[in-house]
Amino acid sequence: LHDLIPDEREASIESAKLERCRYFDTLVKGTQSAAESIRNGRELGLELMSSKYNLLLFQIVVGDDNDEYSEVQNTVSAAIEDMADRSDNVTVIERGIEGWAFILMETDQKTLENVLADFIKRLKELVSSFDNIEYFGVIGRDINRLSEMNICFSEANRAFAYRYLQKRNCIVDSREEVPLILKNRPQDLTIP
Repeated sequence: LHDLIPDEREASIESAKLERCRYFDTLVKGTQSAAESIRNGRELGLELMSSKYNLLLFQIVVGDDNDEYSEVQNTVSAAIEDMADRSDNVTVIERGIEGWAFILMETDQKTLENVLADFIKRLKELVSSFDNIEYFGVIGRDINRLSEMNICFSEANRAFAYRYLQKRNCIVDSREEVPLILKNRPQDLTIP
C-alpha cells in the first residue's frame, strides 16, 4: 500500500474496509462454520483465532457545528481505528454511519473480561479527549466459537437500537442492561 500514489492508496484502504464490512455482515448472519469464518478472515488479514469472543458496537456523535463536523468526525474516527488496530486482541470493522464493531478475543495472556475492560477504558479516554464528541456503545454476550457471532451480534444490536433513546457517553452491557432499556422505554414504542 505504501508504494501506491495517494489516491490509489486511499482507494485501496477504502476497498479493504468495505471487504471487512462485507465479511462482518456474513459473519453475523451465522451461515459459515468456524473454520470458514477464520479462513475467510485470514484472507482479509484478520487473525480471529481465539477460545472466546465478544463484540462491542460503538458509535460517536459530533456536536452541532456543521462546519467542523467532517473534520472532527474524520479525526476522531482515525484515532479510534488507529488505537484499535494497535490492540492485539481487537479487530475493528468500520460500519459506516452505524459506527464500528470491535471483535474482542481472549488470549492465553488475557481473559476476555480483561480485554474488554482494558479496551473500553482506552476507548473512553480517547473519545473524552475530544471536545463536542458523544458516544454510545453496547457489549454483546461472550461466545466460544466465531460461528456464533450472530448470537452475540443479535443481542448487542438489539440494545444498540435504543441508542437514540438512552443517555449518551455510556457503554451498555447487553447481558445486564437490556431488560432495563426495555423496561424504561416510552409506552408508545412497540418492540417486535
